Amino acid sequence: MKHADRQPGFTLLELLITIVLLGILASIAVPSFKSVIKQRQLAQAAETLRTQLLLGKSEAIRLNKDLRFFLSAHSTSADAPWCAGVTSASITDGDDCDCAFFLGNAVSSGQCTLDGSTARAVLPPDLKGVKVYASPSDNLFVLNARNRGAEAGNICVVEDDDASQGRCITISSFGKIAIVDNIGSCSSCP
Repeated sequence: MKHADRQPGFTLLELLITIVLLGILASIAVPSFKSVIKQRQLAQAAETLRTQLLLGKSEAIRLNKDLRFFLSAHSTSADAPWCAGVTSASITDGDDCDCAFFLGNAVSSGQCTLDGSTARAVLPPDLKGVKVYASPSDNLFVLNARNRGAEAGNICVVEDDDASQGRCITISSFGKIAIVDNIGSCSSCP
């Protein structure tokens, strides 16, 4: 008795069943991946702003002059609706800085530059899917040159579409900068 030679591989029916099962598994997994991605975006944004604050503190000590960490919602460009950074300018409000200045090709007064430093501003493209709020209401923190502390306050980093989800960066009057995972523990956050 002769056996017909079978070719190795999948039959069309086996391939269709496999594709359907993979589709079902993917539809179950995608929503949970979105949640993980949003949590990672929040963590990255909070860590980026914390690092910017720490850089500002070290630059204040290195340059031996008080610097200001600002959050600004003032911009002459739609590409940078808000920004955060460190400046040596004597500003009284974070919104005194024009975020468009930090775009490479934009024209601005340059009021919020930091001469002699590698510090740069943080722009929305750097922090995807988040909004940033600050307390005190002037969106400005003074970073002292002699490391004798700082102005106390909070920076809230929340999801674009859900302000109840976020992180809080706390700045103590002693200059300690910490990230709090529970947004509800920060009184100034929305």
